[in-house]
Amino acid sequence: MKNSIILIILICLSFNLYSQENNRSFKVFKLTNGNTYLGTVLSEDAETITIKTKEFPQITLRKKDIVSMKVIESNQLKEGEYWFENPNATRNLFGPTGYGLKKGEGYYQNFLLVYNSVSYGFTDNFTVGFGTIPFTFGDGLFFTITPKVSIPIVEDKFNIGVGLLYSSLFGSSSSIAYGVATYGSRDNNFTIGMGYGNIEGEWAEAPIFTFSGMVRLSKKFGLVTENWVIPSRNYNYEYGPNGYESSYTTSYNIAFTYSARLIFEGISVDIGFFNTPELAEYLPLGIPMAGITVPFGRK
Repeated sequence: MKNSIILIILICLSFNLYSQENNRSFKVFKLTNGNTYLGTVLSEDAETITIKTKEFPQITLRKKDIVSMKVIESNQLKEGEYWFENPNATRNLFGPTGYGLKKGEGYYQNFLLVYNSVSYGFTDNFTVGFGTIPFTFGDGLFFTITPKVSIPIVEDKFNIGVGLLYSSLFGSSSSIAYGVATYGSRDNNFTIGMGYGNIEGEWAEAPIFTFSGMVRLSKKFGLVTENWVIPSRNYNYEYGPNGYESSYTTSYNIAFTYSARLIFEGISVDIGFFNTPELAEYLPLGIPMAGITVPFGRK
């Protein structure tokens, strides 16, 4: 009986130590000399922090040498290696995903070398972007405003977003009211969307559809595709009792893109091609395009 009680106590103590070890959160420490360490905190005092890493069972860091210290989520550890957060999870190439920026986060994006935009998360669910093409002035000024509300249905699994893309050029305005649904994580997901265009106050009779996706194949490399199904009117003119009369039918045009994404902690770079079935007859790969995204305000 006595031996059984001792055994039970030892098992409980072992389980408690195991739980404490597994409940320690992983942290990334960036130092002034450029070194980065991933590990768990063993002890801490007023001047130093002692951590355990995969390479070192114990290493002591001086607090004055630590530039930043960040808690790592479990999904950011891939076979013991730290994968920094995807800096461009709220967009595919140009169009939005269901994910939104967190409060205080933002990014600068340059697309096709001419379009520049800045987006900022005012709350965890509300993002506003402003874009323009430089060297356009007066009535020729081109700018866009893109508010978006993001709603997580299942955190990091299924998110929806609703928003507006408003643009102005030569005093004429147009906009697209849209909704998107994204299934998957911030690294690997698929997005479907639908939007209605409005030109000078007149709404389109048929919607625009989008089908997009991204996959992160490694820590610093991924693939992205963004595709549109766009309605257009086909006018027919016939001579009738009252002269020429017009009618129209609606057909859909397809445009698609595919791109490689280079992923770094402070920037992402997209290099790919834009194409259509008609264009592919002359340019099989399509028209080259490129874009960069630089996040800011991220802790």
